[in-house]
Amino acid sequence: MKKKKGKFKQLKKIYWNISYSSFSDVSYSWSKNYTIYYGFRPIRWQYYFEILNTPLKVAFPKLFDFKKSFSTVDSLGGLIEGPTAINKDLKKTGVYAAKSHTLSLDSLSLSNVINKDQLEAVVEYCDELGIEIIFFTAAASSYYTEELDPKQLSRVYNVIGEITSSCKHCKYYDFLKAEEFEDSDFYDGDHLNEQGAEKLSKLLVEKTKK
Repeated sequence: MKKKKGKFKQLKKIYWNISYSSFSDVSYSWSKNYTIYYGFRPIRWQYYFEILNTPLKVAFPKLFDFKKSFSTVDSLGGLIEGPTAINKDLKKTGVYAAKSHTLSLDSLSLSNVINKDQLEAVVEYCDELGIEIIFFTAAASSYYTEELDPKQLSRVYNVIGEITSSCKHCKYYDFLKAEEFEDSDFYDGDHLNEQGAEKLSKLLVEKTKK
């Protein structure tokens, strides 16, 4: 960001999703998304391939299900065409996702927080420029949230609370268990569908207008 400082003169606000696994090494497996779907230069050649960044037991079912679950996105990652209006089994996908996103107990100390330094550097830079950062945690189904480790979730809240408390232009909104969302708003256990995404967007706009 510092190398492109002059290009952020018109930037007023950033919306930044903070998830249950944002500050853990679990998030590294998603780095390929930035190469495949958003056009970023990869730091590893494996990030060019979806199948090389997930366990085989996850990758192979995706291959067999490819035609049924095929989605088309634009250059910014926006959905053009896809099946997200058809809800998957929320309980099955929610329980599986929660287990996949949960760390071992040995990794839960505050001294072992992944991504915190990078996030703090971006926040500090945006604060200097007067750019407002709206952190938020998106809603997830109860099948997912009920399986989360309280210690790991508490660590996420502690880290983002520490960061926002030292930032003049930062706010955080937690929608993880928001009552406004129903099962019909979810594509699977931990992802919103179009209807749910629209509802979340409206809630964020309402909150940030205040």
